[in-house]
Amino acid sequence: MMQQTENRIKNDTLTEQIIGSAIQIHRELGPGLLESAYDVCLRHELFIKWSKNMTPLKLLITSQWSH
Repeated sequence: MMQQTENRIKNDTLTEQIIGSAIQIHRELGPGLLESAYDVCLRHELFIKWSKNMTPLKLLITSQWSH
């Protein structure tokens, strides 16, 4: 039970970081760009954020437009 709680907290923290970064990027770049522009910026932002204080993490970001 304790392990499940710890995993949930880690997942919630990662989710907050991803969504927060996506919102920040969209605010800075504004609407109307191609999905690939937001994708590149989000990947870069998360790399910078996570490379400072986290162990390597394999992350797959997909959308209905990416192939």
